Amino acid sequence: MALSRVNQHCLKLLSTGCKVLSCHFSQEASSETPYWHRYFPDKRVRSFDEIPTVGPVTEEYKNFKIHEAYQRWVLEVGHVVKELFPDGSCCIHVYHKDDFVTIYRNDGKYPLRKSHDVIARYRRDRPHLYNSVGLGAGMGAEWHYLRQMLPSGVGGNAYLPLRGQLEEVADDFVDLVQSNLDENNEIELLPYLFRWAFESIGIITLNRRLNALSKTRNEEAENLIEAAQLTNEIIFLGNVGDSEEQYKRLVPVQDYFSKVIMRCLLDANLNPEGSCLANKLGADGASPKDILTLILDLFQGAMGTVSNCHFST
Repeated sequence: MALSRVNQHCLKLLSTGCKVLSCHFSQEASSETPYWHRYFPDKRVRSFDEIPTVGPVTEEYKNFKIHEAYQRWVLEVGHVVKELFPDGSCCIHVYHKDDFVTIYRNDGKYPLRKSHDVIARYRRDRPHLYNSVGLGAGMGAEWHYLRQMLPSGVGGNAYLPLRGQLEEVADDFVDLVQSNLDENNEIELLPYLFRWAFESIGIITLNRRLNALSKTRNEEAENLIEAAQLTNEIIFLGNVGDSEEQYKRLVPVQDYFSKVIMRCLLDANLNPEGSCLANKLGADGASPKDILTLILDLFQGAMGTVSNCHFST
């Protein structure tokens, strides 16, 4: 679990010995002895400046090996680690379950984080298309304004009218995976999960099949998935340096991505009585710019799975 340091004034001291981003704090006191007393017999809460520090570790990010560094830090450094970034900011990594609980109980109402800077810049540079930087890059009230437009969860009643189509997507996913098993009945599942997620979001947001699960290659679906994956890579690398270079890479990718989604939105608007999210947002009075932003972010979020998976029968 990691928390980005955005502003020293937003950091508060918790009883677990680390500082986290927060706005509202619980007054509940733990009835058990905190785990960190074993490491600090004087029971003194350490200051922010005393948190063990690592980094910058730019090469691990560029080589997409940062997850290995995360595991190494908890073993070699401890349960609370401060990672320095090249721009002078930092991220606090919290590993112990007790600290997780403390953070979730005491954290603020809205996200406060350092992330998606290149996306934020891209959207601020295009006010004719976007009213805000979106869910990924947004913070505070800006984030909440967009988030409250969305249903609370994918299992809610809002998606019941689409259940049959989503089940068809799931069936197509299973068929595609089974048809691509190797001689050991195994498969690298992650690329197929990307396709399933993308196709599902297409149904939910646009009531549209994107053919991402087709057994024959669909060029547009392939290009959209590649654009979303590349965007995630650029966001990842843009957080640790070379933001100007990453921004230049992002522009043509997002230009293409938004162009295709805007075309799909126009098609969805031809059926204003439809049950997809685009129709519901329009009926609730959301602006076209906000609808575009939300749906782009949902597609981008569909590509957020990063673990390597394998499937066997």
